[in-house]
Amino acid sequence: MTLGERVKKLRHELHMSQQELAIRMGYSSGSSINKIEKGRPVTQKIIVRLADALHTTPSYLMGWDDEKTVTVEV
Repeated sequence: MTLGERVKKLRHELHMSQQELAIRMGYSSGSSINKIEKGRPVTQKIIVRLADALHTTPSYLMGWDDEKTVTVEV
């Protein structure tokens, strides 16, 4: 699964539109998210921002880890 496919899958699981995700990331329009989901290359900084907005880890988005939830140790 590609980065774009993982972003789209998580976004759908969170019942979030491309526009909503774009706003969470500080973009003015959902077209940026559409481009990411279609495979546009992104920087590490954007991957981290996507992970934060989608409540997951950069490792999951990159396909390096199968665990998609962020765990917080107390």
